[in-house]
Amino acid sequence: MMRDQGARVMEYLHATLFFAMFVPLVYAVAQWSDPAGTGMLYLKCLMIAVPVIVTERAARRGRSVVLYVLISLLLLAGMGGVTGGIAFLSGERGVFESYQICYCAVLLADTFFVIVKRFADRVKAAKRKRDDPLASRYISFLEHPTLSLVWYFVVFYLFGFLLNSELLCDISFYSAIAYTFLALLYEYFCGTRAYLEMNKRTKGIPRRRLYGVSFSMLLIYATLLFGGVLPAVLLAGQRQYTDIREWFGDVKPIPYEYDADYGFRPPAAAGGADWMELLNDGEPAPHESPAEIEENAGLGNDDQMQHLHRQYEEVRYGRTQ
Repeated sequence: MMRDQGARVMEYLHATLFFAMFVPLVYAVAQWSDPAGTGMLYLKCLMIAVPVIVTERAARRGRSVVLYVLISLLLLAGMGGVTGGIAFLSGERGVFESYQICYCAVLLADTFFVIVKRFADRVKAAKRKRDDPLASRYISFLEHPTLSLVWYFVVFYLFGFLLNSELLCDISFYSAIAYTFLALLYEYFCGTRAYLEMNKRTKGIPRRRLYGVSFSMLLIYATLLFGGVLPAVLLAGQRQYTDIREWFGDVKPIPYEYDADYGFRPPAAAGGADWMELLNDGEPAPHESPAEIEENAGLGNDDQMQHLHRQYEEVRYGRTQ
């Protein structure tokens, strides 16, 4: 019984850590911060544990849909009052700031989602049991901590890194560490319990010794894992952030002016000189004939140039002008 209650507490913590990330994400996008500090903001985000626990108990013990809806409405009203009171008391000027309104709104949205998800899970579980009485129990993601969900916190950490938000990076980083050890402990409990359940007809299995050996292996692995993440914890203050919103902030469109002869060309440079002329730097234009090129170069009356010109025309046209 105690182990079952411990597993249920870990399921509550799993769902709480999962939903506590949305308020810091909105703060990072809006570039807000809590005057009370990151730690106090996270503690306020953990208020989502109340809807997680209340809805689970209501869905598991409640016999009527009407009763569940009534409890959900009272829960929404209570969360609205409590979060509003916390936001009001934590304000510096006794008024609601934008970040405080956001905190209340996001937490109420999380509460509403938990209510709907619990109800949907109860309907699915009832339908599954009705269709197949021998089927295994339906397990919602709200009730199953697993190491495969650590990526969820990694994604939030990357968002914080790209949004230049130390607040979101810190919360997601330490949440990922806490969730990893939580998932390991849950796997230990559920794995050992499943093994004993599968071999319940086998006599002579020392339950306490099995739990003790499994727990010893868990401690060894958790110690090694903690030693691996300790350098990251110590170097957390040395992170180099970036802001994806500034990557393209200085990029401006290049204006073009339409020219009837040459199509689109850049605007004139300072002093009246055309950019194309500056780039050509005295080179002949594509539309100039050989005679024009010679004249512009000051070689129109040069005898050697005239001789070379005649040879050029003989080779190209097979005649002499």
